[in-house]
Amino acid sequence: MEKWKSIIFRIIAKVVAFFYRDFHWKILSLTLAFLLWFVGINVNNPIQTDAYDNLPLMVLHRDHLAQNNVVLLNEQQLNNARVGVSIQATRGDHAIIRAARNDNILASVDLSTINFDQVHEADSTVRVQVDVDVFIHQNHVARAMRPSTIELLLDRHGDLSLPIEVDPIGTPLEGFEKRPAQLVNTMVRLSGAQSILDEVAGVRVRAYIDNAYRTVEEVKPLVVYNRNREDITSSVNLSFQTVHVRVPILPYNDIPLEINATGNPMPGFMVTEVSINPSAVALVGPEEDISNISNIMLGDIDLTLANQNIQQSFEILPAIADTGLTLREGAPEEAVVSVVVERVIARNFSLPLENVTVSGYVRPFTFVSAGPLTVSVRGRESVIGSMTLNQIRANLDLTGLGAGTHTVQLGINVPRFAALANNVTVEVTIEAETIVFEPVEPPDWTADLEDDNDEDEAEMESETEPEEETGIDASDISDIGGEAEGDSADTLDYDYNEVNDEDDEYDDDEYDEDIADEDEVGGGVENDDPEIEENIAYS
Repeated sequence: MEKWKSIIFRIIAKVVAFFYRDFHWKILSLTLAFLLWFVGINVNNPIQTDAYDNLPLMVLHRDHLAQNNVVLLNEQQLNNARVGVSIQATRGDHAIIRAARNDNILASVDLSTINFDQVHEADSTVRVQVDVDVFIHQNHVARAMRPSTIELLLDRHGDLSLPIEVDPIGTPLEGFEKRPAQLVNTMVRLSGAQSILDEVAGVRVRAYIDNAYRTVEEVKPLVVYNRNREDITSSVNLSFQTVHVRVPILPYNDIPLEINATGNPMPGFMVTEVSINPSAVALVGPEEDISNISNIMLGDIDLTLANQNIQQSFEILPAIADTGLTLREGAPEEAVVSVVVERVIARNFSLPLENVTVSGYVRPFTFVSAGPLTVSVRGRESVIGSMTLNQIRANLDLTGLGAGTHTVQLGINVPRFAALANNVTVEVTIEAETIVFEPVEPPDWTADLEDDNDEDEAEMESETEPEEETGIDASDISDIGGEAEGDSADTLDYDYNEVNDEDDEYDDDEYDEDIADEDEVGGGVENDDPEIEENIAYS
């Protein structure tokens, strides 16, 4: 043991002696060696800090979002995020890092570190700060991160099913009507952030039908819009993106409405008006079906023993149920039938003879009775009550009557919605007619017939002219005192109405004056034609 201790002490003494021998030279050599190493390192492969910007950000453990029923709202922002980092390394290592930068530097956020409980507890979206980690090849030191954290906007995941609405764009051609759209799929399922689904107002598909005259069929994309009418289709997930839509375009036509009135009103009452509001409705359907229908019968309305106005509503849809047609959009589905029932009254009017017009007037006549005529009119109270004598028109037709006393029924015209309740007759006396013949000098037949010049023909025509004007011959008269036939009747035929055209209603004084004038000429008609007065005389 002592031997080994002696050996160790001798070795230590030799080592100490070695270091202390020429010690200053040894320190100098070591310093020079370090300096040479330091210079060599910095000249050939120095250590430096470089910045690496615009690095993509990798999102790790995305599946944790779906597993926790959470939606990342700013995913697009996260995908577009860029990170910068400063790395300290030798020049050689930096060259290696730059050669494959995306493989040697990886910036990432880990979603598994998020506390998802706070997302489910919140009423709306949640903002979360997540650290950005950087993996550097060969474990070099990252001196700075830009940014060091990133903000995530998280929300609960939701589902929503909505009906698809068709939005027709434009107006069909005049005379055509769009019918309700038909869809292959009527419901669509939406999924996404609950806060976005809460703002969804509907899902629409647009169908363009401007100036269409036949059915439109298209495959169109679905559009999701919020309460502000903004398109948010890209913010939600749809169970399908497009749908087949069909919009029937059919012609329409106005068809009149009709009602069947049954029964009779109470005695003393009458139906004066039946109206239907609306009077017609527009029906839509195939052209061949519309052309086969001329009216729509609403049903029956009972007027039995009615003594007041009646109003009744009728549904239109049951009346067209068997036609295969439908009402035009916006057309009324009910029609109101109004029946006006009025009391019937009778009223008597005293018609003066001066108000009677005469037709077929040939010879003088007189009324047997000079008093007024009683005209009884019957009709609805609103018309008869306001009726005046001037609205009654009476006509006496003497056509074909000979001399003597005759009972003639007057033609009475009363206003619309009024009826004549009695027959009005008058007795008239027509005076007999006396015809006086004047000799007519025969033509000179002894003249030279061969000398047929224009002067002789003109003289013969003038000599025979009186015979042609009178047209009266003994052979033409069948009954003395009866009506003359031939040209004399035409000459004497003048309408009593023409005499009274200027004043239909004349007073008794004027009537008496006319009768007196007739008596002066023997009861004949006063005429300004001298030839007629010369050839015809009245007794």
